[in-house]
Amino acid sequence: MDRAIMTNLLTNYSLTVTKIIFFCLVLTSCESDKFRVDISDIQLDIEVKRFEVDLFRKEYATLEEKTDFLKNEYGDFYQFFCEQAIRVGRISDDDHIKDLNSFVTDPYITELNMDVEAEYADFTEIESRIVDDFKRYKFHFKESEIPDIYTFVSGFNYSIIRTENSIGIGLDRYLDTAKSYYSRLGYPAYMIRKMRKKFIEVDVMSSWLKTEYPIDELEKNLLEKIIHEGKIAYLLDGLVVNEHDSIKFGYTPVQLEWCENNESRIWATLIENEVLYTSDYDVSRRYLGEAPFTMDMTKDSPGRICAWVGLQIIRKYMDRNSEMSMKELMEQSDSQKILSDSRYKPKI
Repeated sequence: MDRAIMTNLLTNYSLTVTKIIFFCLVLTSCESDKFRVDISDIQLDIEVKRFEVDLFRKEYATLEEKTDFLKNEYGDFYQFFCEQAIRVGRISDDDHIKDLNSFVTDPYITELNMDVEAEYADFTEIESRIVDDFKRYKFHFKESEIPDIYTFVSGFNYSIIRTENSIGIGLDRYLDTAKSYYSRLGYPAYMIRKMRKKFIEVDVMSSWLKTEYPIDELEKNLLEKIIHEGKIAYLLDGLVVNEHDSIKFGYTPVQLEWCENNESRIWATLIENEVLYTSDYDVSRRYLGEAPFTMDMTKDSPGRICAWVGLQIIRKYMDRNSEMSMKELMEQSDSQKILSDSRYKPKI
């Protein structure tokens, strides 16, 4: 081949590669800039209050003094905790104080609380991260209210409690040292894997976002739910910064790699099974529910596989709408248009 022609081909090839790399860097930079926000001037009057410490401490003169303090200090969270989380009856019942004290003095619960005290004697690092996450949330959603944040122990009943004005963290469901506890209680391995300290931050923010932006599980079709899950996960990208996708979805690194290697297969399965536009709740649960793996896929797949697909769609969509804010994203209600505009088509 003529040397001049060869030189020209190599030059054109080099320029093409350079353009592709530049384009990828621009997309990455746009996304990074969207997530890299200055929160230094955002002032939030929030702290994580240790409800379980106030509940189990013995310095009260009487049981009545204890319950009066807890009612005044924790409001609707205290009511939810008693009536729903540990189910000791209504706080207005005559036997409420006695029933609450039975929970607090139960030897099993007392031992569990001691384990929580040992593992979470210092909560400041996690608290600092959660407060920063809510500052980022305030940056993107300036008119939004920020909840009071509490920790609690409920005898493994709840990981996260969400009331109108507060969010609670069930520390006994995040004990790194309690694997045997969870196994004896019958929790499956795929759930136990996520009952660890490193999942607290993501679980708090995910729970908050899902209650701030709810979806009608019975009315919406699978595509709408996929896009909604993708939006929530994308917001987590911007709030819980530098966290790995495996933590956001509760996947093992191997499961996440499986998703990445089988993305086109996942999408093809949804198309071939003609499920994207069905409102059948059981179908949605198959692809979006917590499970050890996803039916219709191999046992190497994780559960909630369509939540991961949703994030890939939204990432593509936001790459093509780089000027769109987080708030504007959440206001986009046409899931079909989002899918079309994203030009999502995983490579085979």
